[in-house]
Amino acid sequence: MLTPTACAPAAEHVHAAWMPWTGRNWPATAREERAFVVRLTELAPPRQGAATRSDITAVLNALRCGLTVDELLDRAPGLQPGRLLDAYCVLDAERAESEQAWHAIVARPNLETFVRHGASAARLLPAAITGLRSVAELHLQSLGVAVGELADRVRSVQGRVCRIEDVLDRLIPPSDRGVELGRQLYDPIGGGETSHPDYLPTRVGTLVPTRAAALLGERVDVSELTG
Repeated sequence: MLTPTACAPAAEHVHAAWMPWTGRNWPATAREERAFVVRLTELAPPRQGAATRSDITAVLNALRCGLTVDELLDRAPGLQPGRLLDAYCVLDAERAESEQAWHAIVARPNLETFVRHGASAARLLPAAITGLRSVAELHLQSLGVAVGELADRVRSVQGRVCRIEDVLDRLIPPSDRGVELGRQLYDPIGGGETSHPDYLPTRVGTLVPTRAAALLGERVDVSELTG
């Protein structure tokens, strides 16, 4: 059971091998991600833009490590706030388009809508859309029921993520409980809720690498996308 209480300072944590920067060792919550974007906006010069893939990677890694913008720039002083903001906006626009495609399918779960929006929705929900495609091909009359059942599963995973984040927002680092809950959210080795096939990312910070790559049109191992 999640316990919404702040933990007392804990012993020094073992730094996770996948984390490029040392920090508190758990991902940013939705509230912290909003603050991250606000701070980038404050620091970014007008019309700098021109984000590179390395800028996108830096933003994703910072959010996965739970760094603030100032902590990120302190650890990697060569990064430029304007390009980081552009990187975030580019990725979030692609994410939002895919999320909207999924909601369109849920709102009107017929073959026409699925054909129109399925490819876009598959960038965030590859395994789910693959399953629905099989239903559409083999038992079209069941498509609406299958979409409804999947929508319930998607909401269930999103609910679990929100409950974990609610607790994380109450913790004060260093916190062993925070590290433990952070791994329940994102752990590239042992899995996590944001890696679940039925998880629909509602923000950039919860994009796992394969979904981020799919949004950017990069070549992705299909076995990783559906796992």
